Amino acid sequence: MLLRSGVGDARALRELQIPVVADRPGVGQRLLNHPLVTLAVYLRKVCNAASYAARLGPELSAILVRRAKLSSRDMILFIVNKTSWHALGRRVASLGVGVNKAFSTGTVRLLSADPNIEPEVKFNLLDDERDLVRLIDGLRLACSVLGSDVVARTRHEVFQPDGRLVRRLNWPRLRSRFESSMLASLSGISTSLRQRALRSRIVDPAALEADREALRRVVLETAAPPVMRQARAASAAPTIPGL
Repeated sequence: MLLRSGVGDARALRELQIPVVADRPGVGQRLLNHPLVTLAVYLRKVCNAASYAARLGPELSAILVRRAKLSSRDMILFIVNKTSWHALGRRVASLGVGVNKAFSTGTVRLLSADPNIEPEVKFNLLDDERDLVRLIDGLRLACSVLGSDVVARTRHEVFQPDGRLVRRLNWPRLRSRFESSMLASLSGISTSLRQRALRSRIVDPAALEADREALRRVVLETAAPPVMRQARAASAAPTIPGL
């Protein structure tokens, strides 16, 4: 809005024939977001969210992970015991790690003075190696938690969630309620069916925790800002077996 109103880098604004109100080169620079990596777990029936919570949203807790040398740029550990409003969401919990304040910064740049043309947004996530290193360490901590004896007694499989399917099922409509109920029922009836549906998304927390290259690969492949994840079109979702 500032750029389209003429507040920004004067040269760039003039190239787009936008009248300059104030020459402020910093507008559109140093864009920050929170790179996030999430692992999901299929809860044992006795540990799923209570039935009275069916109409409520995800139940979230967060732990601040501090380091003396990075006290202003801490990590956050997100603990969600119910990941959505529907039946399947009550059986799936998640543990996510995110950079609370990233070293990596991005930009917002106008491509046209036409307000109907979206600007170019570059988050440049993990461009700074320090963010990548911290997410790798955070994911290792998450694996340690999920692999502990106490947590292992509450769950079945640990897996990497399919963001597109999650967004489709989260859409508040009758079809989402039906699909999620079917998936929850089938997953609860048959362990083998559930594991076939999860396929390559299943994660061995102990093995992943011990393999730094695998941790790095998971972070690079899956880290994305939460807001961007929620905003993507649900129409791009895969078929249901790709859980």
